[in-house]
Order: sequence, then structure tokens, then C-alpha cells
Amino acid sequence: MTLFLIGMPGAGKTYFGKRLSEYLKIKFYDTDKMIECRCGKSVREVFSEFGERDFRKIESEALDYCFEISEDIICSTGGGIVEIQENLYKLKKTKTIYIKKSLEELENRLRDEIRERPLFGDAPFKKLKTLFERRKGLYEQFPSIEIPSQELSEEKLKEIIDEINRIEY
Repeated sequence: MTLFLIGMPGAGKTYFGKRLSEYLKIKFYDTDKMIECRCGKSVREVFSEFGERDFRKIESEALDYCFEISEDIICSTGGGIVEIQENLYKLKKTKTIYIKKSLEELENRLRDEIRERPLFGDAPFKKLKTLFERRKGLYEQFPSIEIPSQELSEEKLKEIIDEINRIEY
């Protein structure tokens, strides 16, 4: 199973991806971590130093690398990966799942860390809402699942994998 995870910042893509990869015993990739390793800086620093346009280019290169891997993987993508048309097109050709959370859930999850995220800065919850509304239609082009906020048990992981396997691509 090669699976790409998309969704808003704070939706739980990385958490779910790591748990799923451990359970399935396949490698996990996170485009944000790949960017940090490549640039030797945090995502926030890369975003600040290079700007959103160049950040998205580096992010797209990380995604391309994941597509070139010949073994099964789980890949958690950055929330804005779908804003680049070419990325959206590539993701539609493979098993991609939208990790869906409501705006209220995202606000609760990000409450303590939102100012540390690159796109939010001043008036972070207003910006989160704007971003949510802008990206929602892009995410909804893909099958979606909702993962619980609490610890994912082995039983729950099995249920989610069964749900993913029932989706036709």
C-alpha cells in the first residue's frame, strides 16, 4: 500500500501516517521533515527565508521524490500541497486520502501552537478560517476519512485500513 495523506495543518496527517506505517511495517515519509532535512532549517524558517512560492517548489520536489520510491510507503504531505495544480493532478492518480477535521477541531488542536506555523502569524484563527475555506474544495476532490483525536488502537487502525481499502480510485 502506497498512500498519500492530505489535509489541513493540525488534522493529524503525521500522527496517523506514523501509526499506520508502524502497523503496516512500511516506511513513513513526511514532506515537511524532508524539507527540513534538505534545507537544514525548520519549515517556518524555510518559509520565512524563501517565501511561499519557493517553499511550494521545494515541497513539490519532496512530493516528486515520494512518487519515485519503488516500495510501498505512507507519505504525509504539507497542508498546501494541493494548491499547486501539478501536485493535485499527480495525487489524483494515486491512493490519496483527505484527513478531514472541522474548523472547530482544527482550532482546538492548534490553539497552543498556531502562531508557530508559517502561514498564520497575526490574527491566526482568522487566517486559519480563510485557509480552510480556500482549501476545502481542493481536499474534497479526494476520498476522506476522519481519524479520532485520541490514541489509535490496533483495532481502530484495522477499521481505518479496511475503510481505505474499500475506496475505489
